[in-house]
This record gives sequence, C-alpha cells and structure tokens, in this order.
Amino acid sequence: GQAQRGSGKTAAFVIGMLYRIEIDSPATPQALCVTPTRELAVQIVNKAIKPMAAHMDGLKIQLALAGERMERGEKCESHLIVGTPGKVVDWIKRRTINTKNMKVFVLDEADEMVAEGGHRANSLLVKKAMPKKCQSLLFSATFPPEVVEFATKMVSNPDKILIEAGPEFLVLDVIKQLWIDTRPYDGGKLAFLADIYTLMTIGQSIIFVGTKREADNVYRTLTEQDYSCSVLHSQVDNAERDATMEAFRNGESNVLITTNVLARGVDVDNVCLVVNYDVPVDKDRNPDFETYLHRIGRTGRFGRKGTAISLVDDQNSIQILAAIE
Repeated sequence: GQAQRGSGKTAAFVIGMLYRIEIDSPATPQALCVTPTRELAVQIVNKAIKPMAAHMDGLKIQLALAGERMERGEKCESHLIVGTPGKVVDWIKRRTINTKNMKVFVLDEADEMVAEGGHRANSLLVKKAMPKKCQSLLFSATFPPEVVEFATKMVSNPDKILIEAGPEFLVLDVIKQLWIDTRPYDGGKLAFLADIYTLMTIGQSIIFVGTKREADNVYRTLTEQDYSCSVLHSQVDNAERDATMEAFRNGESNVLITTNVLARGVDVDNVCLVVNYDVPVDKDRNPDFETYLHRIGRTGRFGRKGTAISLVDDQNSIQILAAIE
C-alpha cells in the first residue's frame, strides 16, 4: 500500500490489526508491526494503537525495542507487538515471541525495510517465522520499482495499491520548497542557519543533518546562541532519545536537530519548517530522492501548510539538489 505522507496509512494498518485480534488470556501474540526506528514504533503505539484500542478491554501491547528486557525463557504475553527489526528477530530466535497464532504482519516504511542497504535480511527472517495463513501488509509513501519487485516475491500474489501516476505525485502542494546558496554568506552555512533562528520567530522545526558529528556541531552552535533545541541520532542513549522526542512533541523544545533517523514517519503536529542543512545523499553520495520526500513530509501533515528549505554550500550540493528537483 502506498499513499502520500500524512494521509492515514498508519490508521489503515492499525485498524486492520486491531480488527483481527481476539482478546484472550493469557494473551497470545496475533499481530506484529516492524518499523525502522524506535521513535516510529513508540509513535505508532502511543498515537495510533492506544487511542484506537481505548475500548478494547484486556488488549495487551508490547514494544520490542533496545532496552526492553525479557528474561531468558520468558514468553511475550501480548496480543500486539510493535518493534524494530533487530529486537524482533532476537525475540523470535529466543522464542520469546511465539508466532504460531500471528494473523497480521506489518512492515511500516516498507521500502526501507526491504531495501538492500536497509533491513532486508531481518525483515525476511521475521517474514519466514510467520505462519502460512498470516496476512502481510507493506506500507510506505515511497515504493521504488526494485522494492515493488522484491516485495512482490516476498508476499505471494499481493494486492497492490500504488500511486500509478508516478513519484512526482507524492510531493504535497501545501509544502513550499526553497533552496538557498550560502556560499556568499559570511561564515557559510552554519552562520546562515544560526542567523535565521536568531532573526525570526519560527514555530517548531526539524533540521536534517548528514552526519551525527555535524548534528552535534549545529546543536552546539544554536545552543550557544541561547536557542532551545535538542539533538537526536543513533548515538544518543535510548532513554534520552525517548525523552527528547517527548519534549519536542510537547513543545518544550522548538528545534530538533537530527540525522535521517527521523526522516520517516515521525509525525509532530506543529512542525511548520523543515531545514535540509545537508542535501540528502545515499551511501554512494548519489542524490537520495526518497529521503528528500520523506524529510520534507515531516511538515504539511494532513493538508496544513509547511515550508522546506535546503541549504547548499558547494557545486556538488547544487547538482544533487538539481537532480532531486
């Protein structure tokens, strides 16, 4: 299944999972959702499953994330499990999760979950552990042709709901996209960014940076100018990641500086600006079209207006942005 950002894909598969679950005691695992990041897993549980299942008395939900402990030999007694690929595979291998009663298996952000450079190996291991009759649902906004081809082999005879008109229809009209050449600016890209935040009152915004080190650098610069901001990447401790995300959701911090870990799926209502501090490239330094779409889709949710600004500071980044355009 494919649909634009912020159009309700999570609601679609969560309703599908909840509808199929029969509440028993002790609880047997009947639905599993695997997502690329812990932030997305937490969001799916807190913002979609819990509110939608508010009247399902006795429903048990389990997060399968780094830091969640299950003793050896202990079984997961929950109807619905949401987690990241490494942890889910670990629990399946250790028989913590009994998969024999699984009815629905969901891969969210499916293109990343089955991409060669992504979580393909773990996704396949989880899929193999599902019973024959289990329904598989793969959802994402972006589905490059090679991913569709692989997913078609992974799920036998699938129904495909794809945006036939082509990927350009994934770009939302409500998001204004700008780019700025910061080469003539005194102090370059970093000084330009710091000045924007000093001069303007901006609601909540997310700044996407290419590397963890650069993210820390941007964070330091803005903090030194007394700007309330937070930084989030895979090197940040798990508990701190959860607290940072919660503070940003609650509006306690206005600026979130992050790597691509938050490019997908993470949904904060009031984000009105996305800054591509670094233009998105893949591991071979080629333009990463999908990541660009996912990043700018953090704003303009459900038809609200938003702005995405990309900063360029050399000829290479200008060429990458031109290819994305």
